[in-house]
Amino acid sequence: MLYTGIYERPRKNENQYELEIQMVDSLQNVDVAVTACGSSNRIAP
Repeated sequence: MLYTGIYERPRKNENQYELEIQMVDSLQNVDVAVTACGSSNRIAP
């Protein structure tokens, strides 16, 4: 999972975390989630 800066507000009724939640929900017992936010100082996963 790669985090990146977002420079606009989500649209009304849009869940900006939907894909992240789907990814976490799909993990199996043997899976390992790897996250990265690059060199941004604005993102905290």
